[in-house]
Amino acid sequence: METVYFIVDESGAKGFSNNVEAEFGELGVAAGYFVRHDVLSRVRDDFAAIRDQLSSGHVGKSHVVALTPDQQKQARRLVFDYLLDRDMYCCYEAMYVQGLHESAARTNAIPRPDIPRPPNVYYSEPRPENPRLISELFNSLFGKALAYAVDNFGREVTLKVIVDNTDEAVLDEYHAGAQRFLDVFKPKIIRRFGFDTASKKKIVHAAEMKTTVSEPQVEQVLSSAKFDISCEDSGLTFAADILVGSLRHHLMNKVKDAGPGSLNSKGAIAGHVLAHQMYGASNLPSQQSLLDTMYRHPQRPLE
Repeated sequence: METVYFIVDESGAKGFSNNVEAEFGELGVAAGYFVRHDVLSRVRDDFAAIRDQLSSGHVGKSHVVALTPDQQKQARRLVFDYLLDRDMYCCYEAMYVQGLHESAARTNAIPRPDIPRPPNVYYSEPRPENPRLISELFNSLFGKALAYAVDNFGREVTLKVIVDNTDEAVLDEYHAGAQRFLDVFKPKIIRRFGFDTASKKKIVHAAEMKTTVSEPQVEQVLSSAKFDISCEDSGLTFAADILVGSLRHHLMNKVKDAGPGSLNSKGAIAGHVLAHQMYGASNLPSQQSLLDTMYRHPQRPLE
């Protein structure tokens, strides 16, 4: 089984869907780059050398914002030249804060079905949807990264994700989202709980739900793939921080210049120095990114 590493960081908005945009077109981005197993140690050392060259004995987490503007510019040049010279592919996902907010609001506004029940029976109400933006980004990015790994290394692949030091709650959501993606075709038991006040008994209704696909090889790929997520503060994550920061800056400039459009298309990434090495950008209008569809900005025009 082949092993592929995917080094990830995030930039911009991170909060929950009950937040509204703090500025027009506010967005969050998650991005990473791929490293083969056989060169991981060398790449880690090379990026650590770039970091140490610029930060002169830094203490703490490796973030580009700790550098001076001139050092940041030099860091971007060195990291991008490294990725370009070695043809190392990247991918990203981005979404609007306001798009996530309004999507969750629409979901929570859907009326609950009025199911007849005896007057002495009460059912628990589902919690309102309030997803975390960076977790939604990671879930989508993980699927795109796995597609790259399968496309380039075959079905028997392990995707090892490396992220910066991350809060345990967020890391748990990353793990759960990745596993949910791999288990999408496995049967799931959906339960609803209630209570009968007359008999003083708990009520449980259960139903099985299963997703099917017309192409059986898709299910085979997901059942064969494996993943791991780990945290570190290293030259690897320093380079990912530089990558995602530059992507957020690029996309925000697009929004300021032309208004809120698609964020995950070839048109959106056009003009970035790594655009031709960015895997999985959608090709409008024939393709549409799932995040651009679900979490479109309310003022984004139809494309």
